[in-house]
Order: sequence, then structure tokens, then C-alpha cells
Amino acid sequence: MIVQLEGSIAQGSPIDTASAGELVAIPADLMAAGDLVFRASTDLAALGISDGEYLIVEPRRRGRAKTGELVIALVRGIAFIGRWWMKKGQRAVMDEKMSALAEGKEVRVFGAITLIVRPEAKSGDQNG
Repeated sequence: MIVQLEGSIAQGSPIDTASAGELVAIPADLMAAGDLVFRASTDLAALGISDGEYLIVEPRRRGRAKTGELVIALVRGIAFIGRWWMKKGQRAVMDEKMSALAEGKEVRVFGAITLIVRPEAKSGDQNG
């Protein structure tokens, strides 16, 4: 299935929309209606994300997620990728060590990352 990228995401940066509209191939059975696709432009090995991989994102229009979900959260337009944490009225997006990347009432879940997809190798690429 050919889908359009929404943009690229790096930890602690605004979503880069320069690549928005770029067409990429994602297996159809990996996508659900309404899913968005972003390209990771950062390595987050502890979260299983490598630079260049595609993030399949389920939008969360109400800005909510379950504690522990892998999410993209926004704070004043800055994106953070991590585990959502919401307990006792507090909300945060956490890194792999469960340290807050961003916390407080301004933190909003943009979407849950439901799948990470490696781009298909292009012809001529060598795989070891």
C-alpha cells in the first residue's frame, strides 16, 4: 500500500513537515483506517526505534493514552517519543529509564505508536 508521510520526528524537536506528502510503501495489513505514518529522524534504541524507520501512529484526538503506551507527545509544538505516564493527576512522557522527558498539564498525546516498520531495501542495496 502506498501512503503519504505526515513528516519526520526527532526527539525534542518540532515535527518536520518538509517530507509531508512523500509516498512510501507500507504493507496494507499493517495499517488501520485513520493511521498516520511518520519517519523517525532519531535513534531511540532503547525504544526499538532507528533513524529512517516508519512509525505507524494512531491519532489520539483527545490527547489521551494508557499508562505505558509508546506515544508521540507534544508540548508547545515540540515532539517527544516515549512511554506515557498518567497517575494521581500527573502526566508525563518518559524515556526508557522512566525519567520524564516532558511533564505537566501542557503535555498532550498526539498519537500512539502502534508499529515500527523498517523501510524496504531499494534495488542495489546490499543486505548482510
